[in-house]
Amino acid sequence: MAGVALLAIALAAPWIGLGRGEDFVLYDQFGLPRGEVAYWGGSTIAGAFGARVFIWLLGAFHRVAPWVQSALIVVMTVIVSLGVAEAYLRTTLPFVASYWPSRFDPAIGFVFEPGAELRWTNGVDFWQSTIVNADGMLDRKMPGPKAARTCRILFVGDSFVEAAQVPIDDKVQVVIEKLARARGGLPPIEAAGVGFSGTGQASQLALYEKIGRKFTPDIVVLVVVSNDFTDNSAILFSLLNGWDPRRPPREFFVPGDGPDGFVRQKIDPAWREAGMQMGVVPQGSIDAAVARLSHLYVFVRGHLRAQFPSLFPNRSAEAIAARVAWARGIDLYAKAEQGWNLAEYPGADAMFNKPGPLPPVFEVALGASRAAFAEFKRLGETDKFQLLALGTHSLYPPSPFVDRLRAILSELAIPYADQTEHIRKVGGTAAQAQFSRDGHWSPQGHIWAAETILERLTPGCGVTP
Repeated sequence: MAGVALLAIALAAPWIGLGRGEDFVLYDQFGLPRGEVAYWGGSTIAGAFGARVFIWLLGAFHRVAPWVQSALIVVMTVIVSLGVAEAYLRTTLPFVASYWPSRFDPAIGFVFEPGAELRWTNGVDFWQSTIVNADGMLDRKMPGPKAARTCRILFVGDSFVEAAQVPIDDKVQVVIEKLARARGGLPPIEAAGVGFSGTGQASQLALYEKIGRKFTPDIVVLVVVSNDFTDNSAILFSLLNGWDPRRPPREFFVPGDGPDGFVRQKIDPAWREAGMQMGVVPQGSIDAAVARLSHLYVFVRGHLRAQFPSLFPNRSAEAIAARVAWARGIDLYAKAEQGWNLAEYPGADAMFNKPGPLPPVFEVALGASRAAFAEFKRLGETDKFQLLALGTHSLYPPSPFVDRLRAILSELAIPYADQTEHIRKVGGTAAQAQFSRDGHWSPQGHIWAAETILERLTPGCGVTP
């Protein structure tokens, strides 16, 4: 009995605890030896040997029954194996818990605390720490005055530009400088990135105006991702996050008397006092408490979540339904749920990939997105930069989302660069552009993004139509 149990533990431990070899990127990233099976097998044998010695001593004095010995051997083996694994992870992982040092800025929305160390991991693909620069961004220090004949490119976006998953040296703004120097035929390029998670073009306007503008870019690249239409909507984004859409902590465009029927909605510094207070998803206090205590628990949970997502149900649909019910009491948004099948499209983003006319709240989101792009276009004319939109691999063209995006850009005469088209041309795949368990750009994704932009640059620091 004990032999069978020990064999089962030895075989199951490396698969359950560390995941299959192709998922265990830790060894590649930190240069540790690939030996998870040998490691877990060794810890199991050590546990079994220690348990056997303990039982031999116990049996010599107290004549422990054989079945009790067998049971104790299994228990001791498990305990010792888990203890060795916990100790191993504590000495090899740079950290176990993510730390997100964001702060609210009433002029911008959210930025990071300058000088703080951000730590970000999904427990599977990456364990990345980055020091926040003086502007509250995950990038290098913003350079000073621009040298003659230098071409400056500013990348503006959400978490793809934020890129908390990779070192700064692997980010698109650094990579494009290196590639341009290696290729030649272009003026010296300086690039920078301003981006923060959860922002769309409407919220990114403040990032440009308060941070990016002092970079004096010649070209501004708007990095477009699959949730941007949602993130440009005050009502949709508020429903997803539990904010009062009338008093948001970020800027949006809402229906009004401005150009094309939209006006810029300013940030409410007192937004915390006006939360929906409805449909909040429980944070899981027990889960959080155990995670703070055990590196092994976080590590195993990350792999189980990646391999068996059904074990971790997403309750966001329940929260959104409650928030929609709350929003019915607001005159401007009383019909937010009209035509929106929450059961089929709980996350809102997928609705923009639905062909044909959309429910009213989603058509308003498209109008708000157009207003945001139009404002960037106007800023380009006043600040003397050229505008280029980069569609990331996350858009998976051809799709109704991309059709809607390109229609807006075409109407505003904003050039469009398609990363997916470039990836196909070089023989790559969308899966290679992202992490195995995270949809953001991997280092290869950043390289392909930089190459996509370089293809559109002219020797005179211009952008091809």
